[in-house]
Amino acid sequence: MSFFGNLFGTKKTAESVALIEIGPDSIAGGFGYFKRGETPLIVYASRAPIQQAQGESPVQATVRTLDVLGQSLIGQGAPLLLRAAGSGRIDSVLVSVKAPWQETTIRSEKIERTERFFFTRALLNTALVKSAEAPQGRLLADEIVVGTILDGYETKKAIGKRASRVSIIVLSSFIDEQLSLAIAEGLRKLFHTTSIRLVAAAAIRYEALQAVFPHEDEYLTVDITGGAIVTTLIRRGLLSAVEHATADTAPGIQDAWLGALTKTLEAITKRYPLPRKVLLLAAESDRAALKQKIEGAPLASLRLSEDPPAVIPISPSNLTDIVRIAENVEPDLGLELMAAFWRKVES
Repeated sequence: MSFFGNLFGTKKTAESVALIEIGPDSIAGGFGYFKRGETPLIVYASRAPIQQAQGESPVQATVRTLDVLGQSLIGQGAPLLLRAAGSGRIDSVLVSVKAPWQETTIRSEKIERTERFFFTRALLNTALVKSAEAPQGRLLADEIVVGTILDGYETKKAIGKRASRVSIIVLSSFIDEQLSLAIAEGLRKLFHTTSIRLVAAAAIRYEALQAVFPHEDEYLTVDITGGAIVTTLIRRGLLSAVEHATADTAPGIQDAWLGALTKTLEAITKRYPLPRKVLLLAAESDRAALKQKIEGAPLASLRLSEDPPAVIPISPSNLTDIVRIAENVEPDLGLELMAAFWRKVES
């Protein structure tokens, strides 16, 4: 479900999607071409730094940067999309919003009866009518069903199966209200479409990494952007916890992000044991150093084992089997994860 409209209508055989990633310090934009039965193709990608001018609020700086980036998408990207897809028209827009502009929460909706019943799409939709309450200053932008448990067993294709107890695990995306409305208005004007879906980056990356690592069912993801840390726990193949923290990046404070990361891990350990495997999401220039620091960090007290964590930095090379990049287009991990997400949820 999406605050900005339901995009799950009739499935198209092919569609062109504008991919926009809003971060705290930069914005990425690109065009993805999705054709049924083929690997998605990113035909154009660009990234612009957010430079806050004097007197500007962070929201104003972000919206201005998005407008500038949008003009390059139209001027430089549309001709490449025309060549790849036969049309420069955009069918939908997917926006990934990163921390600190976003929050995610997990909730479970339960259906329980004395006699076994068929779990139908109508029952699913009824259960999802109840939306999570948005924190002050944020809007509920999107909700994704990330797991369905029938009679205690996680079931990938639950519709049409019988059970007496059903638990539906829902991941809700909350986006800064002022930023959400400004982004949506600007993108409607830019692409002349109302099919705009804003999703918290944590939700997008969870779905994308499930597609990249389909056989992994116990791991943490650690997403580090500037001073914002988002840590998620995947346990038994299900998203079980999402924790956010912000590091104090004031001058003179070294490795403040490690304290923020520890805070998220401590919150998770109050409910679950920590797995050893960690998927690291960070800027290319930081990945090697962050991997080394996390593996050497004094986190043994939070773990059941004294073995150091096994940190796997995620890069575009991990996505080569599920996302293609057109010739002369620079790889962009954020946009490629968005393409993997769209392929999975819209297939």
